[in-house]
Amino acid sequence: MRSPDGDARTANDDGFSSSREGVRQAPVEDDADAKPGKPGKSKTRAQAIKEDLDVGGFYLDKKNWKAAQGRFSSAFALDAENPDTVWGLAEAERHLQLYKEAAEHYKLFLSYEPDGKRGREARKALEEVEAAQHSASVK
Repeated sequence: MRSPDGDARTANDDGFSSSREGVRQAPVEDDADAKPGKPGKSKTRAQAIKEDLDVGGFYLDKKNWKAAQGRFSSAFALDAENPDTVWGLAEAERHLQLYKEAAEHYKLFLSYEPDGKRGREARKALEEVEAAQHSASVK
């Protein structure tokens, strides 16, 4: 191939003077959830739920109700039919005195596991929450 000024060029010569030899392509991150500069590994939905449940449970044990509520809310957004998610959310809300939300979540929990290992505890907590909600509305 000849250039417009008459110089002969090789088939790979595109007319640019800089050398491309030794230049590597930067790896392309194929993960849409990856943060810039961080590895591109993302969690599956199940892994995210499990992590939220584990960390939320840790916060419940430490009585960090606000942090527990945040983690269980995240898990609930991913799986609203998981009894452990609903239970943790209701417990955190009860301790934060969010009685309306706690009552809704205890009722939801009982619809999933009425006779489960925490059914009796949930019914008792629901009674407490409803009583607190009633006394708050009377004031």
